[in-house]
Amino acid sequence: IAASKLRAQFDGTITEHGIQPGEWASPGREVIRVVNLAAKEVLARTALENIRFLKTGDELEISDGKNTGKVQLAAMVPIGEISDGVYELRFSLLSGDWRVGQSLSIKVPQSQSSSVLTIPRDAILLRSGGSSIIRLIDDSSFERINVQTGLGNTDRIEVKNSEKQLTAGDRVIIRGGERLQDGQEFVIKN
Repeated sequence: IAASKLRAQFDGTITEHGIQPGEWASPGREVIRVVNLAAKEVLARTALENIRFLKTGDELEISDGKNTGKVQLAAMVPIGEISDGVYELRFSLLSGDWRVGQSLSIKVPQSQSSSVLTIPRDAILLRSGGSSIIRLIDDSSFERINVQTGLGNTDRIEVKNSEKQLTAGDRVIIRGGERLQDGQEFVIKN
């Protein structure tokens, strides 16, 4: 009888009973489900091919569609639906006020990280002949530069293979560039 007393490793709330008092509990059978409200955890699944870009301790962004926060990868669980091509991930919450059972999205990397030059998406001028941007030379002149775009992330996009070297710190026009003609006067508004 002394061995039948169950003790959790933390203070928590019982959320589910697997068996009722008096039922026989065989080894490995789920008896109860206890939630530790003081140390909330996020459970997520990702495609198997994304695992190579993750390691324990990585910090990722989490969102409920309105609010964002940070989580830290605590464990990658190599069980579950491997045949379906998904992998289970467990995260510790670092910031945000999240509720138990809330649906959340986590931004999981899908490629190796690298340093790239990015600009606001609104700076890209799309034409049938390709993409370009307008770089300010000074407060009264500009130049049009043909570019190739790469990967995007929220409101920024990678710029590569420009005909003229674009560097970090260059100022680009993000509004009104579609109608600018060479030699035309303009006013900068912040």
